[in-house]
Amino acid sequence: MINTDNNELKNDRVMKLKASILFRTCNQETLKEIETELTDIFLEKDKILFREGDIGDCLYVVINGKLAVYTTDKSGQRIVIDEKFPGSCVGEIALLTGQLRSASVYALENTNVMALSKEGFAKLANKIPGLVTTISNAILPNLQMSYLAPILAELFKLKDIVELQNLESEIEWKTLAKGEALFHQGDIADGMYIVVTGRLQIFIQDENKEEQLHSEVGTGEVIGEIALLTEETRSATIYALRETNVVKLSASTFEKLIDKYPKMMVQITRMIVARQQQMLANKISNIRSYNYALIPLSKDISIKDLLVELAKATSVFGTVMMLDANKFDQLYGIENASKTDLESPLSFVINKCLTDLAARYKYLIYGADFDWTPWTQRCISQADRILLVANAKDDPSLRRIEEIIQERFNNVQTELVLLHSPEINQPSNTTSWLTPRKVFSHHHLRKKDSQHIRRLARHLTNNTIGLVLSGGGARGFAHVGVIKAFYELGIEIDSIAGTSMGSLVAAAYATKLDAKALLEISAKFASAKQLFDFTLPIVSLMSSGKVTHVMEELFEDTLIEDLWNPFFCVSSNLSHAAPIIHRQGLLRRAVRASISIPMVFSPVVFDGDVVVDGGIMNNFPVDIMRKICQGGTVIGVTVAPPSDKVRTFGYDDSVSGWKILLNKLNPMSEKEAVPSLVWTILRSMEVNNVYLQNQMDRLTDLLIRPNVGKFGILDFGSFEPIVQIGYETALPKLKEWLPKYLIRYHSK
Repeated sequence: MINTDNNELKNDRVMKLKASILFRTCNQETLKEIETELTDIFLEKDKILFREGDIGDCLYVVINGKLAVYTTDKSGQRIVIDEKFPGSCVGEIALLTGQLRSASVYALENTNVMALSKEGFAKLANKIPGLVTTISNAILPNLQMSYLAPILAELFKLKDIVELQNLESEIEWKTLAKGEALFHQGDIADGMYIVVTGRLQIFIQDENKEEQLHSEVGTGEVIGEIALLTEETRSATIYALRETNVVKLSASTFEKLIDKYPKMMVQITRMIVARQQQMLANKISNIRSYNYALIPLSKDISIKDLLVELAKATSVFGTVMMLDANKFDQLYGIENASKTDLESPLSFVINKCLTDLAARYKYLIYGADFDWTPWTQRCISQADRILLVANAKDDPSLRRIEEIIQERFNNVQTELVLLHSPEINQPSNTTSWLTPRKVFSHHHLRKKDSQHIRRLARHLTNNTIGLVLSGGGARGFAHVGVIKAFYELGIEIDSIAGTSMGSLVAAAYATKLDAKALLEISAKFASAKQLFDFTLPIVSLMSSGKVTHVMEELFEDTLIEDLWNPFFCVSSNLSHAAPIIHRQGLLRRAVRASISIPMVFSPVVFDGDVVVDGGIMNNFPVDIMRKICQGGTVIGVTVAPPSDKVRTFGYDDSVSGWKILLNKLNPMSEKEAVPSLVWTILRSMEVNNVYLQNQMDRLTDLLIRPNVGKFGILDFGSFEPIVQIGYETALPKLKEWLPKYLIRYHSK
């Protein structure tokens, strides 16, 4: 016998399902299947259905009555962001995404709902192909509004749900791909934007029309409001740092809302004042989190192992979350969630989950798949920097995944990480990797070498330690003593640079010579016989064969790009009146150019240009290191004294070289004190640096100035006491600085 009442009840439930927003597109058979998994629940007025933070284990269809959806603001005050009437659904987002409830729900009056459990939903999803997609498409508008409503309520201090709904109805959603411009400087202002998910960067053109990063804005912040108020063109260019969702309030809507809700104007004015203060301070602001994506270019790379090591090293500088596909699935609570297609409606939810993680952790380190999977695409779209990771011994040709990245994400900062086996002493063949690629920088990592991992972590977190060594002739031997103090205290140097004599010591350090080896090099340079080979002074006083031979002996055919530590040195291009920053090519030629004192050593020719000592244009390149370190620590060592009166000179305004020569040859005559030609040249190169010393001092975080003024610029024979002075000057300075170093670079 058929139970008529039961059939009527089932049909009634099916009809109510059909009337719901969530299931209205389902056919009759599907609705009947869903009905079998539903449970009836009655809520009395003011009864809580679920609370924010609860596990999302059910979705609910409102049959009759009314529900209120609310969140709490920073003060703990309740803000109603939505109301649910018969036919509405609630709780479906947490059920689909596996996330915790993002809001609380209670009954505004006696209410009946039908509940579909997570287990029941999973059973139906297996039986009914396409059910998840159907529901996902249906909830997308609600999903977007669930993220937007709390932002609007907090941003404009709206407490009334009607005000919120009116504001939501006036907005336009826009999704920006990574690197896409929201608008450009000089564009006509047509709207104000609010960031819902993702991150934007603000660039302002300088006097040379070059874009300079000014600040960043993230979830819940407003952009483009100034031009609307002033009726001027856009004052900046805005790019999406990651895949970003924004909502737009048009100019007409903006004016209407300001008239209707004057308190919005107060909030916007506060935002403008805060941003103008940042601009006047001329500093990048609101950089609150950093996302990195590691892309394996070799199949046998264990990206997870590298993630673990890098996360551990990065944790010194802030909270870290490492995410590969498996880890994300575990956090998200749904198997294969990482494989969700980027075009899926659920993609918006997954991106919001990643945005929430970025808000909770200072650093997110993504481990992508080897292939071009949805997870790899998502990692790249969320990353501030992309690290291409390859085994150095593999084929260096461009991979297909790199071509895709270049085509789709041309503006993203891409860097190359080359992994080397533990027994490798010196990298090689780096040029073959760099030639086919456009990368911002490259890094050599020796496997199982924790120091190399720490160096990469410092670079990624803008905590690089850069050491700059000035020029100064024989006084530059003090740099050797300074580096000895670094070794003794265990302070790690990530990047090193120098000019003239400083470039020689920096290059020796970059080739991993220890303090003892540096002293041996000093002894070699202290010998005039080793360096000086006088010739007919048409091009220079020296033929420079000896100094060139010493460079070849020290550095052989080592390339700068093959050094473990990043290195650069500076020389001066006389042909084009411009400094040259040597960051690639033969190390020995770069150093040889940097120490080519005009008229003393012969110039070096690069591509037809005449190149001489870097001290002519930049004897203390801390300004270059400051840009390379990007917020890290710059330590400068300068040996140029403010004055150089080694002895008193006395002669007329004109001087005869023949007379001085005869004076020197005559053993019975009183020797005249005159400055030598080489001294004059070297001191002339120093004085520009002395003149700019205060400016250079401000660019260093720690300045070490060995007092070697009593030694002459050409006093190469005094290398031992000069080295000792460098050590004795640096050791107490570094010990004084050591607590700051330990707090920043070793505290957890």
